[in-house]
Amino acid sequence: MARACGRLLHPLISTHSLAVAVALGSGCPAVTVLDAGVTDDAGASDAGASDGGDADGGGDDAGPVDAGSVDAGSGDAGSGDAGSVDAGISDAGCGTDGPDVPCAECSAALGTVVDLGGFQSTSAPEAPLVRTDAERMLLFSDSPEAPSTSGLLFRADVPAGPARVVLYHVNGYGGGDKKVSVVVENQGSSAVTAHLERFAVPPPSTSYVEQGQAAVRAFLGADNPADKTVPADGAALLLLDNLDAIAVAPGELIHAIVDVTFDGPVGVRVVMLDAGSDTLASYQSLAALPRDVHDRGTFAGADRRLELVGCAWPSGAQRVRVGADTALLPDPRGVDELTGADAVLRGHYGTLVSIVLPAGASERAVLLVPRAGSYAGAARVTVGAGAPVVVDAPASGAVTNNTTAALLGIFPPGSAGLVELVPAGGSSLPVDLVVLPLP
Repeated sequence: MARACGRLLHPLISTHSLAVAVALGSGCPAVTVLDAGVTDDAGASDAGASDGGDADGGGDDAGPVDAGSVDAGSGDAGSGDAGSVDAGISDAGCGTDGPDVPCAECSAALGTVVDLGGFQSTSAPEAPLVRTDAERMLLFSDSPEAPSTSGLLFRADVPAGPARVVLYHVNGYGGGDKKVSVVVENQGSSAVTAHLERFAVPPPSTSYVEQGQAAVRAFLGADNPADKTVPADGAALLLLDNLDAIAVAPGELIHAIVDVTFDGPVGVRVVMLDAGSDTLASYQSLAALPRDVHDRGTFAGADRRLELVGCAWPSGAQRVRVGADTALLPDPRGVDELTGADAVLRGHYGTLVSIVLPAGASERAVLLVPRAGSYAGAARVTVGAGAPVVVDAPASGAVTNNTTAALLGIFPPGSAGLVELVPAGGSSLPVDLVVLPLP
């Protein structure tokens, strides 16, 4: 996996109301980002369990991110208005006009793979956006990615507040079925309520790219809230009973994404056990498993909102890079609480990126362009006052190189919009989201 060089804050400086505003883009407002200066394509990781491929149709990218991680999208369009901290933004400049790019195929159905006609997304300037992080924590379990024995895969002490649990594990034990489960322990003297906001648990599969897309698609479209109560003084419960009941055959990937808010402090553990065993009766005796090359850790700022502040949207093609260590969207940094080691989340799997598009004078298309290999995911797209629509990116198969793109949305003249993306596990990152004015 490639490690990018940018830095922001240690993500756990504030676990409960972290909000940082930063800006980036050619000619965009100046910004001071706590040592966050990074190159544009600080290489992504390479899709982990999947063989996300590296069919880069030429271009600038530093190579695939190990996409073994999963994705996660958040419950409320990443609106998190936990407040923002002024990061030194000046009023000097509001971006650079981009090239005019014809797109004869941009009238096709959403999710269609379109030919870019030789256009490289890297020739478009970066949109002059400002980022605000919501307070949601990310609890990310992908290491060891394919454990061959039962054990403790992840542990975190979580304060009251919103969190996202993302797990992505393959049964690497050849001798029979396993299961992966999430246990929540009450660490206080009063009962704690876990407010499940939405969750996705697609059936296990040996097709890791398809599984990553299925998880993102289901999560972005989920509307399945529920409440669970954890009794006081060390009591424990299963966060998702349906996950605990799933038998994972050797070689299969189980991938779950959960948004939940706890009203008190809890401990969260991800464990692998024999299928059919009693999780709550045996989880405390499991030994912690050492990590492999993939990522695990506790990170702050799982929801990232991007929008213009005090600027008009520039003309011509504009882009936003997702899944690389850039100044606008740096790699999340946190801690692996099983070992105390620093953690870096390459590829940004499990984060939700929400891009707010102001109303424009012309019709615009939003395209997803792979920059490090094959990509298959989904996005939630809202046009004007319409209902959100979950769009597969692409509708069939994968986008395999950066001379093509998946069509995510069409925004008529005068229509504002919102595009929400969670990097898909099993696919290669980074990707470019390109906003393209249409004639």
